[in-house]
Amino acid sequence: MEYEVIRQLKQSKKSTVSLVQEKGGGRMFVRKVLAGRHPVYQMLQKDSHPCLPKLYEVAASDDQER
Repeated sequence: MEYEVIRQLKQSKKSTVSLVQEKGGGRMFVRKVLAGRHPVYQMLQKDSHPCLPKLYEVAASDDQER
C-alpha cells in the first residue's frame, strides 16, 4: 500500500507515529515506524487477536531513515 502522511503524531529515538491516508482511497491508518528489527510484529500480523489492533502491513528495511 502507498500512503500519504496527514500529520506526525509522535516522534522519539525509537519510533515515529503518523496518521496516514491510503493514496487513491479514503481509509486512514496509524503508521508506526520502529528503529531496528522487530520480528514479533510479523508473528502478530499472522495471528490476530480481538484484544490487539489489526496489523495491515509489516515491512523490514535496512534503511536507517524513518
